[in-house]
Amino acid sequence: MPKSPQNPESTTMSVDEAIIKAGLSCIVKDGVRRTTMAGIARAAQVSRPTLYRRYKDVTALATALLTRELLDILDTVPRMPSDTEELVNTIVIYTDKARNNAFLRAIIETDPELLTTYSFRRFGQSQIALIRYLETLIKQVQVSDVARAHGEEPEAALLIRQDDPHVMATMILVITQAAALSAQAASSGFGSDDVWREELTKTLKGYLSHDLTGSSRTIS
Repeated sequence: MPKSPQNPESTTMSVDEAIIKAGLSCIVKDGVRRTTMAGIARAAQVSRPTLYRRYKDVTALATALLTRELLDILDTVPRMPSDTEELVNTIVIYTDKARNNAFLRAIIETDPELLTTYSFRRFGQSQIALIRYLETLIKQVQVSDVARAHGEEPEAALLIRQDDPHVMATMILVITQAAALSAQAASSGFGSDDVWREELTKTLKGYLSHDLTGSSRTIS
């Protein structure tokens, strides 16, 4: 006889892992509004009380899953850029992966209002974490560029501005978040994914780069 599916509550399978997997599957398939806690519990093979002890409703689970998905993407992009070109490349790769993430696309298509709070009212956990991550990368490149600027032919390289890295990181998040969330709506304007990536690259280089004409703060 074929073996019956194992119940994560009675096996070594993580209950949290089962709930996350079920939540992702159900919400990608049906959207937040049509997904029920009972349906997630059935898919995860856990009891409803077990599910409710972790999440008060589907929206709470969806928010937690969105944070998890956006932060997990960080593990798939280059982590140690040494100059502005590499930094921009890292940011574009991340933004491209985010806009193509199945869970985020499902939210945009079926329940975009879930993103309203984090777009217009306040930053969520994932956005705050991403700003900190970007700030670390910007500081790293700023330090590298100080050394590069005092080397030979500094103008041969694209130098980063030596301004407040937290402010710069916050602005980059605003730029890339808009680019990712509006990518589908603006697709006809770009014509192709390659053009979208090229335009985002130009935008980020223009924002991050040190103005060699002197209008930006001088590297010292």
